[in-house]
Amino acid sequence: ETWLNDVIPSGVVSISGYVIHRNDRSNGRRGGGVAVFVRQDIPCERLTSLEAADVESVWMLYRRPRMPRALSHVVIGAIYHPPSADDKVMTSHILSSLDSVTRQHPHAGVILLGDFNRLRDGALLSYPLRQVVKSPTRGAAILDKIYTNLQDWYQRPVVLPNIGSSDHNAV
Repeated sequence: ETWLNDVIPSGVVSISGYVIHRNDRSNGRRGGGVAVFVRQDIPCERLTSLEAADVESVWMLYRRPRMPRALSHVVIGAIYHPPSADDKVMTSHILSSLDSVTRQHPHAGVILLGDFNRLRDGALLSYPLRQVVKSPTRGAAILDKIYTNLQDWYQRPVVLPNIGSSDHNAV
C-alpha cells in the first residue's frame, strides 16, 4: 500500500536507477494504491490491460533473452487488498489475470506479492501457488505474502523490521 495519489509526483518517491510503475487509488479515499520499482536494466513490460478500476494491482511481465529451459517468462503481480474489500472480486481479478497471461505464456513462472490482509486464499493455493512468507508481518498476522510457483528456485523470504512509519514489517 503506497498511499500515493495524483497530487504526489513520482519524483518524490523515485529511486536512482529504477523505474516506478504506479497504480494509485482513484476513488478519492485516502491510502491504498500499489507501486513496483524495476531496475532500469531489467526488461519488464507493464501489463496495463490486466489492471481494473475495482482492485489495486500492478502486473509486470519479465523476459530475459536467456531464460531457463523450463521457464519462458515470469509474471509479477503486486497487490493491495484493503481489509474491507470484497474477497471474491480480488480473487476473481487475480485468477483471470493469471489465466490471461498463462494462456499466452504457458510456461510462465508466477510471483504474486503484496498486502493481502485477510484475503481467503484457497483458490490461489489451488492454482497451484504456494505462499512462502512464514513469519508475521504485522503484529502476529501474516498479511504481506508472496504466492509463487517458483518456490524451489529461491530461499525462503526474510521478514525484517518495518521501514519508516509503516506498521508492517518488510519482506
